[in-house]
Amino acid sequence: MTKMEEKNTPAPRPWIRLWARSIDYFFWAVIIYFLMRIAYDADAIAIQEYKLIRLYPLLVAFTWALVEPIVLVVFGTTIGKALLRVRLAHQSNENLSRVNLGALFQRSMSVWLKGVGIGYLVATLITGLLSYRNLKSHGETSWDRDYGFTVTHGKVGYVGGSVATIISLVGMIFILFWIFVQIMH
Repeated sequence: MTKMEEKNTPAPRPWIRLWARSIDYFFWAVIIYFLMRIAYDADAIAIQEYKLIRLYPLLVAFTWALVEPIVLVVFGTTIGKALLRVRLAHQSNENLSRVNLGALFQRSMSVWLKGVGIGYLVATLITGLLSYRNLKSHGETSWDRDYGFTVTHGKVGYVGGSVATIISLVGMIFILFWIFVQIMH
């Protein structure tokens, strides 16, 4: 086994993948929130008046599906993947910056539909469970298999794990606040 093979394993780690994706969604949700505030020149109350608060998770999931391929081409990874040492590679063995943007886009849209159920909570729970079962039993997800991608995992270090934990805790607080705002309105 080479040094590289020791560092990266193709063994499925669904919880690490979910954690990485959750971090990406959290960062994107914050960006979308501030873009909405700028666009409407308003605060959270005005955004609620536009009824966007109920569509917010769907908006975040869909727009991330459109943006993620561009982030992968430009940076080769996402914040969540980088922190948790999740590596996405294409069967062409090309660097992601050289991979056909169409393949990345198709994969991302498939994750949006089959992996996160378009961001609708009930569908997300169902598609998440199905994806987990598929990943554990087949060692890959349908969106990776269908579009020629493989996912490997490096050892999550103390710094990356600590930063990811802090981001996740802040994200959970943000979500709980968001739910509280919905209930109170």
